[in-house]
Amino acid sequence: MRDVALLTSNSTDMKHADIARKRNALQVRLEAWREYQDLYMPGVARLRTETMTPAKGRQPENWTLHLPSQVINNPLVPQYRSLQDIELRLRHAQANDTLDQLKRHLRARARLLQVKKHDVTGQKRSTRSWGYINTIQSRINADATRYRATYSALLALDPGNTDDWQRVLNPLADGDIREMKEGLPGETEGRRSLSWIWRTSGWSGTDDNDEDEQEGRFPRLIQIGDL
Repeated sequence: MRDVALLTSNSTDMKHADIARKRNALQVRLEAWREYQDLYMPGVARLRTETMTPAKGRQPENWTLHLPSQVINNPLVPQYRSLQDIELRLRHAQANDTLDQLKRHLRARARLLQVKKHDVTGQKRSTRSWGYINTIQSRINADATRYRATYSALLALDPGNTDDWQRVLNPLADGDIREMKEGLPGETEGRRSLSWIWRTSGWSGTDDNDEDEQEGRFPRLIQIGDL
């Protein structure tokens, strides 16, 4: 969990208590998930018994879900074709949604950097604005991690690309995670390349409603309080 990654020895007791509450809630949900999974994927119960290390000390965010994409080549688990097809469709939608989210956050970061460059002065204001930028950057990193996990699941479920999903979705390299007007290192202004993420069907090139919303929201955040 992202909240766990941000937890340090200097975090407040309230923060530690909040993490403990979230972990308890997640464990309850995962245990309920396993009960349903044992009904529809009975082979996973055997796999869980034979391969899992003792759960003592393992936090629920580290539990393995044994989704169809994770056990598709495991000899201990039968092939659940209908469930694999369901996950394939869900993963396809998840990949497109995650790319849309990634592009929204990239546009928000670009706008925040522009506002900071032109409108933010003073150490206190600069520190606050960097806080907002770092928050957006953490979301961009989370989007990239989520997309890569989803892409790996798609490859496992449909390595032959029978659904033609690879026509739109590609592996996400670090160099692909850039704003629309940002080229690769060494590229000139007139020969700047466009990352493939901006060519996906989730962005038409004409709908600026989301970008306008981000531009309207974040500059106001930078100007409030003791900036």
